Amino acid sequence: MLLISTLISCNSDSENQKVESNKKEVVKKDSQQLKKNFNTTIENPIIYQSGANGLANIRLTINPNGKFDYFMQTIPQPMTDDEAVIINSSGKWTKKDNWVQLTFLKNKPILSAVFDTNYADTNQFKLIDTNTIEINIDKKGISIWGIECNQENIKNTKP
Repeated sequence: MLLISTLISCNSDSENQKVESNKKEVVKKDSQQLKKNFNTTIENPIIYQSGANGLANIRLTINPNGKFDYFMQTIPQPMTDDEAVIINSSGKWTKKDNWVQLTFLKNKPILSAVFDTNYADTNQFKLIDTNTIEINIDKKGISIWGIECNQENIKNTKP
């Protein structure tokens, strides 16, 4: 009787180990799938650059190192006393799928004016708060300060 009880007990432990091993494998596969679904990196810089216009030169550069730079220089209008205004700002970004969240840390512009939803497609960007904006990087162009800025992808030249 003792021998039968021991054999059943050992068999039960072996089955439990197999079940536990299978559970770990499923969790590992699910975790890998989540990482694929939530792509959080970029390989090459993403640049949004304004085309020729009479209002401003704008450049937003999202770098692979988790930082970004925003540059804007207004163009003084003829027959005015206006001087060029330069905004040179920077910050950090995070990414989830096709959305990059920019958090401005240095020389923050007024984001509601720079990223004005009145001049943009609703799927281009989302204003989160006074320091943060989310940009849809699947869009090949976004409106910044009412000016269309086209996306340029710079290929990484590292071997």
